Amino acid sequence: MPSVVILDTGPLSNVAVPFAKAGNIPTLSEECRQWIRDCEQSGAVLLVPGICYYEALRELERRKAMGKIRRLQEFLFSVPSRFIPLTTAHLEAAARMWATARNTGIPTASDDALDADVILCAQVLSLGLSSPDYIVATTNVGHLSRFVPCEHWTNIKP
Repeated sequence: MPSVVILDTGPLSNVAVPFAKAGNIPTLSEECRQWIRDCEQSGAVLLVPGICYYEALRELERRKAMGKIRRLQEFLFSVPSRFIPLTTAHLEAAARMWATARNTGIPTASDDALDADVILCAQVLSLGLSSPDYIVATTNVGHLSRFVPCEHWTNIKP
């Protein structure tokens, strides 16, 4: 397993979901939360791009899910170096990636979409890590794999 695991919105969203009562069959969210713990216990550094925080947070805000928002923020900000703030440089790099993808006929979203995937990739690439040292844990391998090493989180073994 690479030493750095970057959480896309899908896996990240699971940290906000409370655990079920003892004795119940674990949900997919609980399995993902356990996987995240296992990654940390194996020594992996977990990072979260700002755009993924936005994507996870916006739906919780819409539903006014204050307990879930608190759990998400506790996970994200309890380790000061976990959060990758979104910068102007990230947005500029994402715009270039978006334009290149469009110009080569392989867009990652519709023309009018924000296309958070390229923003995520720009944030990841800004870290300057070599490919073997990191992996993006996602549920959306198709779009991200054009730009960064990624796997469905269930395929990454801690």
